[in-house]
Amino acid sequence: GCTTTSDPLNFPGCIPDDILFYPNPTQSLLNISWCKKVNVRLLCMDGRQVKFVYNTNEIDLSDLPNEDYLIALYDDKGKKIKVKRITKLTK
Repeated sequence: GCTTTSDPLNFPGCIPDDILFYPNPTQSLLNISWCKKVNVRLLCMDGRQVKFVYNTNEIDLSDLPNEDYLIALYDDKGKKIKVKRITKLTK
């Protein structure tokens, strides 16, 4: 067996800080750019869930009213990865 350990391995682009949401504000489709797909929970600002989408990198907001929402991302084990405020705004 080895008696030493290496430094932790970091994979560029695959930490929660690297997650991008675009466009924000959006008129309909919100893209989630990250190294893997996520489970998405979309909440009204009062905490009510309005959508849940499994294993995705986008969410369609076209059927929702114009307002601010919280988008919470979870991994495949149910661990929360990131929460971000997004805006649905139709011109």
